[in-house]
Amino acid sequence: MACAMSLIAWSEPALRARNIEKLQGSPPPPILEYVTFGHKRGISAALWLQLLTWYGGKIMTQETKGQLVGSADILYLQRQARMIIRMDPDFSDPYSFAALVLIWYAGAPHAALPFLEAAMVQFPEVWEYPFYYGFIHYRFLEDPRVAAQFFLRAGRLPRAPAFVPLLGAKLLRQEDSTADALETLRELLALQLPDKVRQEVEKEIVTLEAIQAVERVAALYAERFGKRPGEMDDLVRAGFFSAVPVDPSGNPLVIEADGRVTVAGRVKH
Repeated sequence: MACAMSLIAWSEPALRARNIEKLQGSPPPPILEYVTFGHKRGISAALWLQLLTWYGGKIMTQETKGQLVGSADILYLQRQARMIIRMDPDFSDPYSFAALVLIWYAGAPHAALPFLEAAMVQFPEVWEYPFYYGFIHYRFLEDPRVAAQFFLRAGRLPRAPAFVPLLGAKLLRQEDSTADALETLRELLALQLPDKVRQEVEKEIVTLEAIQAVERVAALYAERFGKRPGEMDDLVRAGFFSAVPVDPSGNPLVIEADGRVTVAGRVKH
């Protein structure tokens, strides 16, 4: 234990390193692993305290305000977090800490993905990790299809808020079709969902069924008149509906300028 702590102390200059060469002087994980003599969790805790102290210093620095400056900072965070996780894989904080700092304070969302992938393997019942993974793909990597898959994966896990699977279904509809989103939500109902989540999913299914009905009628309108309807009133005047359809909350459905059917006032993503 003393040997391991000495190695950690030896690596302390790396906390202030501003170049890769000095940073690479830190002891690699296999060396620390070899000298822990069964005290891996203790070493993990010491490394974690070291990492927090280093980052806390950055928060207190007026110039950086928590931002990681340069590749040396990012490399140090990655290496230190990996060492902590290697010493104690069941310690969840380093996964989230590394991922969130890399996303928001390092401008390196790609670098956050491996930590979230490892967390999803180590903690398969925690909904936040696939949600963060999907969020990175949606917000930073502009890949809504992958984002939808991971939002839906998160929504199937215990304690996931109701908005998570609904967000996944909405993205899926935008990228694929209303039918795909409906199929996914119906599959969710086969799972043991919390009552509140189940109610929201059921409500969304009713909304999407109404949207799907309008989409089908709009296709018939286009076949009959040779043009797509410009607004819902066109379908009412043509006799397809007696009144403008509404969602379960009473909000009217509308036809957007691009021809998509949605709910009036619904926030667009």
